[in-house]
Amino acid sequence: MASIAELRKRARGDAAHDWLYARTIIEQGIESGELIPTLDAGAEVEMMIATMEGSLMLAKLFDDSRYVLQASAHFAVHASRMVRAPAPASWGVRVGPPLAAAALLAELSAG
Repeated sequence: MASIAELRKRARGDAAHDWLYARTIIEQGIESGELIPTLDAGAEVEMMIATMEGSLMLAKLFDDSRYVLQASAHFAVHASRMVRAPAPASWGVRVGPPLAAAALLAELSAG
């Protein structure tokens, strides 16, 4: 049986991998011109993860998935403001063709 310290170390490694993956997507979007150049990729990822983790905690605490749905919807609107072109209609905001980085950000927020 794994100790608490071992489980914590494994969880940190998994979280660091996910954080780096999401940060890389945002950085590539900035470099390609799909996302606005003033974004702080690290801060965006931290807020995305904190929002989604907090919504999961509330959903489990109150046995209500509405918290996750609200966080996902909020992030979709936020992500739409990060792109240089209008966001896809599927994000629930007004409209335009999806860009590669923006579509990946939406996928991350939903997953």
